[in-house]
Amino acid sequence: MGYPVEMIGKDTALYSIIGVDAIEHKIENYFNKHFKEADVDSFVMPLNIREDDIGFFLYNFKNSKVKGAYFEREFWSIVANLLDEKDEEAKICGIVDSLDVVDGKNRAYVTLGKAVVSLLDPKGKRVAVFGNTPAIKSALYHLNKSEVKEIILYDEVVENTLPLSEIIKDISVDVERITDRRVDCEADLVIVDRDDLLIECRGRVFDLQKNYSDLLEEIAKIKTKEWMRDG
Repeated sequence: MGYPVEMIGKDTALYSIIGVDAIEHKIENYFNKHFKEADVDSFVMPLNIREDDIGFFLYNFKNSKVKGAYFEREFWSIVANLLDEKDEEAKICGIVDSLDVVDGKNRAYVTLGKAVVSLLDPKGKRVAVFGNTPAIKSALYHLNKSEVKEIILYDEVVENTLPLSEIIKDISVDVERITDRRVDCEADLVIVDRDDLLIECRGRVFDLQKNYSDLLEEIAKIKTKEWMRDG
């Protein structure tokens, strides 16, 4: 299996989806759809990279013909640990999902949280958050700038929410202790990145894992727009 080489010309701007099974997952289709609609000579191709080879890939990335990449989730923490030059969000969250070549240098950052906020439109809402993961930290990083009414952090151990509270200093924050697997939540919006709870809420519940296809659609829209803007 592979990508359709006949669609790539000598002037085509190339981008990549990087994962252990990226070719099989076919998420490049989310991205190429936007390039096709914009009628630009750009193409996203999947590359299967073993975890043992990701360091070599990153070392050579800035010298390749590929101008940008989006990494599948299994590589987010690994890439962040291998790269020294990261933006503020990537340093806070401990993950990198996007890498671009800018002026001959790798630029590492996170697109996930931006996509979460863009997709869910949380302005003016009470937002409940379940999970203490890098992905949740990325969402909180952007929620902090989104004029939400309040953020409610849920955890079995209240002290676990302290690092998350540090990310959202500009917002009213409440903390709720989880005491049972079934949780009744009063919020306009729930963002969750754990699979061991039954959450009942009158508002929308958005699971970063179960709703990943919706999130990928938004990530693809954001990434392709950025790539077309930056050339």
